[in-house]
Amino acid sequence: MKFLFWNMQKKELSDQLAELILENKPDIACFAESTQEIIENTLTIVNKTSTSNYSLINNPGCDKLKIITRLDKAHFDLLNQSKDFSLLRFISGGKRFYQINYWFCSFTVEIKSFSRTNS
Repeated sequence: MKFLFWNMQKKELSDQLAELILENKPDIACFAESTQEIIENTLTIVNKTSTSNYSLINNPGCDKLKIITRLDKAHFDLLNQSKDFSLLRFISGGKRFYQINYWFCSFTVEIKSFSRTNS
């Protein structure tokens, strides 16, 4: 079972993402900070080229995470979700799996130098 996670940081990288999926063939992939349009563009590229048919997993309460799979979506259950995470249960090869997808905000920390004087 192969999993892929990438924080897209809202960048339009459909071509690069499609190439990554085609090369690595993940069973499930989760993309944080991506738009519906980017994922749909990526799926169009991948599904034209690949023998696998990837599709989007419904994740209505968590718009920060987009999840795709090449597995049968009938075997997926969305157990819990919020704006920052989703919990999936799925069956593959007769085994039950649980996957937690969590979005951690992207931020940059600026560290300013300072000096301390002893008095």
